[in-house]
Amino acid sequence: MKNPPLFLRAVNLINGLFIVFLASIIWVPATIAAEPNTSQIQLIKKMKQGGLVIFMRHASTIKKQIDARPIDLKDCEKQRNLSDQGRKEALLVGQSFAKHSIPVSEVISSPFCRCKDTAELAFNTFNTFKIDNNLFYSIGLPPEERKNKTAALADMLSTIPVSGNRVIISHTSNLKEATGIWPQVEGAVYVFNPSNNHPPEFLGSIKPSDWQSLELFL
Repeated sequence: MKNPPLFLRAVNLINGLFIVFLASIIWVPATIAAEPNTSQIQLIKKMKQGGLVIFMRHASTIKKQIDARPIDLKDCEKQRNLSDQGRKEALLVGQSFAKHSIPVSEVISSPFCRCKDTAELAFNTFNTFKIDNNLFYSIGLPPEERKNKTAALADMLSTIPVSGNRVIISHTSNLKEATGIWPQVEGAVYVFNPSNNHPPEFLGSIKPSDWQSLELFL
């Protein structure tokens, strides 16, 4: 039998390569989980060991709401409150702490409703929960009072917990003024390694959206 003309062999070769190409598309997995930042995995491992201070900015809020001035801390209706998404974020953070056996010895919250609600949704199963007026939203305060509250937060971040981890729930400006770190994402946690009488070491942060992806690698 004679060999087929050269152009027919070329056509057959192209058809064969096209079939292989289609097969490769069909068998590629639909999604591939991206490796998260390795430092976050190590961060959770450190959190499980205890001895750290964890600052959490309150979870997501209803942006159209505005805090009344002067503020009535007992009247949540006149404050910016958690959105439905924020309540879900707070629950997710608490569930993630429990799932990874991250020990919490104390929870300290700003007196604002959005912070108290975040604390109660995320950490109501832990031992100690208290309100501290030193975590009052710092923006708009008189300079001297603002300075004193900043110093108080810096002391909380620097003091080593007696056991477990200390969780502080407050506002973005408070952490910025105490450490220079601006927590722009609501519901994110910022982890510090305290050293009595010295500024704490910043270890890293975890946003609410990070927790579920981290589950794949822990």
